[in-house]
Amino acid sequence: MDGWADELKRQLEQLPAQERPARLWFVGETEKHEAAIAPLIAAFGERVQLVPYELEGAWMGLAGVARTGQPADDVHALEPNYTQLAEAEAKRLRNA
Repeated sequence: MDGWADELKRQLEQLPAQERPARLWFVGETEKHEAAIAPLIAAFGERVQLVPYELEGAWMGLAGVARTGQPADDVHALEPNYTQLAEAEAKRLRNA
């Protein structure tokens, strides 16, 4: 997250002010990333919005129950959206 946040800050600073996004939203387990996000907050103030949220398993269960009796998803068509590199990818980049 540190490297990504630094790169995001650098790219945003290169944009003309009128082309920068109105808001940057960080949603999820934000607490463990606050140090990495701090320079963005310092540079862009209220444009940076943190929304702490931790997924609770009970809600996933209720979502599943609500879908009972509906056609199943094609699990082979789902595409993950990883928020960080896999350990092997991170090691490869460090050694490159």
